Amino acid sequence: MKSSRYAFLCIGIAMLGSTQGFAWLQDKPASTTVPKIDQVPKSAEPALEADKLRRAAMISADIEKISALVADDLVYTHSSGKVDDKKSLLDAIRAGSLDYEKIEPRNIIVRAKGGTVVVTGLVSIAVKAPDGLKAFDARFTAVHMRNKDGNWQLMAWQTTRLPEPPK
Repeated sequence: MKSSRYAFLCIGIAMLGSTQGFAWLQDKPASTTVPKIDQVPKSAEPALEADKLRRAAMISADIEKISALVADDLVYTHSSGKVDDKKSLLDAIRAGSLDYEKIEPRNIIVRAKGGTVVVTGLVSIAVKAPDGLKAFDARFTAVHMRNKDGNWQLMAWQTTRLPEPPK
C-alpha cells in the first residue's frame, strides 16, 4: 500500500515539475503523438465544412438547417453540464432561451477514421441565456459522423469552460 502511494506521489511531483502537467491550461495539446494543430486530413474536410454551416445556422437560429446538420441521436453537453438532445437543443434555440452570438473554434486537432471525424480544440463562445450574456473560452470535443445518406452530421458536442485569465 505504501509503495502505491509513493508511486502516485512521484507521478504527481513529476507532473507538477513539467509544463506538460499543466498543458490543459495552455493553447497546445499535452501530447506530441497527436496530429498537428490545424492540420486537417483531406477526408475530414467535408465534415468540417458541414460543421461550419452548423455553427452559422446556430448563430442565425436557422432551425431547419441545424436540424439537418445534427444527428437525430445528438448528445450536446454544454459547459454548464446541461445535456441536450436534438429536440431540446432545437426547442431552446427556437424559443430564444439559447441565443448564440459567437462559436469560433481554434487550435483544432482533427482525427478521421472512416465515417467518423473527431475534432478537439479551443472555442470562443458568446451566448445569450436566460441569466444574461455569457462569453467564455472552452475546450471542446465534437464527433461528426456520416449519416445513411452520406451527409455529415454532428453527433456529440462537449465543452469544458476554461478558467478566467488572471487580471
